[in-house]
Amino acid sequence: MAVQPGWPCALLPASPPSVGDRLSAPAQEDLLPQVIATAPRGVIWGTDEASDGTGASPVMRKVWTAMAGWMADLYKVAFDTAAQCFPSGITFSLEDWEAEYGLPDPCTSPESGVQGRINAVRARFGAQGGSSPAYFVCLAASIGYEVTITEPADFICDVSECDGDDTVVNVNGHHEWVVRLNGLGDTWFYCDEGECDDTPLEGFVVATDLECLFRRVAPEHTTVVFDYTVAFWSMEGSGLDFDFVNDVYAIDRTTTERAAAFTCVRASPGMAQRADGTWVSFAANEPRITDNGLLVEEARVNYLTNPANLGAVVGAKGAGGALPTGMGSGDFTAAQIWQVLGTGTEDGIPYFDVRVHTNGQNNDRTYWAFAWSNGNQNNFAPNDVVSAAVFIRQLSGSKPSQAQYCIRQSTNTGASAGSDLSATIPQSLLDAASLKDARFKTENRTLNGASVARAHTFLIVTVPVGAPFDHTFRIGIADLQKGAFITSPITSTVTNAVVTRQADQITRVLGAEFNPVEGTFYAEALHNPGTAGLASDTLLHIDDGTASNRMMITRNIPNIGGFVVTSGGVTGFDVAPGAAIADGSVSRIAGAYKAADCGVSSGGSAVATGAAAIPAVSALRLGTRPGGTVPLNGYIRRITYFPERLSNAELQALTA
Repeated sequence: MAVQPGWPCALLPASPPSVGDRLSAPAQEDLLPQVIATAPRGVIWGTDEASDGTGASPVMRKVWTAMAGWMADLYKVAFDTAAQCFPSGITFSLEDWEAEYGLPDPCTSPESGVQGRINAVRARFGAQGGSSPAYFVCLAASIGYEVTITEPADFICDVSECDGDDTVVNVNGHHEWVVRLNGLGDTWFYCDEGECDDTPLEGFVVATDLECLFRRVAPEHTTVVFDYTVAFWSMEGSGLDFDFVNDVYAIDRTTTERAAAFTCVRASPGMAQRADGTWVSFAANEPRITDNGLLVEEARVNYLTNPANLGAVVGAKGAGGALPTGMGSGDFTAAQIWQVLGTGTEDGIPYFDVRVHTNGQNNDRTYWAFAWSNGNQNNFAPNDVVSAAVFIRQLSGSKPSQAQYCIRQSTNTGASAGSDLSATIPQSLLDAASLKDARFKTENRTLNGASVARAHTFLIVTVPVGAPFDHTFRIGIADLQKGAFITSPITSTVTNAVVTRQADQITRVLGAEFNPVEGTFYAEALHNPGTAGLASDTLLHIDDGTASNRMMITRNIPNIGGFVVTSGGVTGFDVAPGAAIADGSVSRIAGAYKAADCGVSSGGSAVATGAAAIPAVSALRLGTRPGGTVPLNGYIRRITYFPERLSNAELQALTA
């Protein structure tokens, strides 16, 4: 098979090719029915004629269960062994692969660890040779480095420009090519951090393995030069530059610690999503920063009392198993049985696995259901707008006729207060390969029961009558929130109370970096789905603690980015140029202030200008207004401040 174009770069982040199936890492319970089905028959063996494990004698069931566990281990070892034929799947066969390719060699860094050794095997396995810059960029990536390569042009009289890019070189200079490393560079000795006899007072980190590799395979007639200088990341001329995507911060173009850049107040834990879709948990008053940026959301309550599905116990219904605390399953018939297979965390989301199947006989009801509890609390009223969500995917078994996530309306005594608000879960979502891609949402639903006082959610799955069925689901965090859209998952470690996630309030007290006469603010944000047109999104708010004196960058209700300047309660500048900013997209908005020359550009639009009185302000708030109001409900990616009014051309270029 030919190596794919771009190897090894194109496949470096990849996992081994997926050849897994239900027998790759089966659970003991999955194999038990197969073991029992092949067991000797007869009374003395405690035979289970139904062959589903529930009818075996207690003693022999333990014997068959132990044998099923041994078989499960054997299947897993066999699959792991087969996966060793892929360099990306190396685990215990690393030394064999290294012996095959003559590794480690002098160009393998001893400090790279096991992953570095695997990278070296993969690079050697896929190396096809080459002499282009793209090949060497790829080769560097294969052992964990990000580089750029340039080939300096000679300075030629009457052709080259003074102060241009062409260089005056020696006689062999036109054979040189320069490798610049991104991510390495200057190192300095810091008190309380540096180690004597180890950390240099100044210098740089040398990529010895990369230099060795490049010099070994570089074309013989060329000379490779390594450049370790690092361009400072902060925007030229900025007074503040907060890059949340990369979690770096600068004041007056000097890098500073996060704690010195701003304060965060949120008196509750929270979660935020990475760019790859996985979720991260944060402690109270910890800013929710991932490679998506800084998540800023309004206060919300999850009205389900056990959203993390805690308390589940492995085992079957009536045989020691237990569903999560407070979860109801009262509609199960004698022909239907549930079995908790396990609990864990996937993609940062706690879950429980549950198998639902017929108990050795044909099904006698059209559905089965699980219900989350709201603790019988009267938290709702007619016409409340609510949104709900749940992480759910199907691991194995037959496809259900239909799966729905529903909101039930009840009176203050628990009686029905109207029809359920139902929403069908697409089979494509149930078929997702991981929980991060399997969050189902039903949003902007109005409680229409005249006497509604309570609400909770439930999962209902339609199944065929008169035939057996067998489903296994992985179920994660469930939410029921008031509001027209769902926010990040709200969970807790308790199982008997509703959960509140407080608003994020991110603030910086302005200092000497701020120019009260003129300046420019730039904001870049990722807007969450479902938030468009509901309320203005605040990206940046600069104020004196009131709405009377402020400057702010917003996405207004028509979803257009704008800049507002208000002084003494009078708004002198309020302009929103450019096109609408869609949900799920990144906005880039720049607003400049100067008494006779305010301006704004959004998404590279032409700059709109006007005059306004400039207010006296003292604080910068990220993603909200004072008190955490009118939040972004999205991710702030970057905030930059310049202590001068940039030109219109610069504003437009900044937001393009």
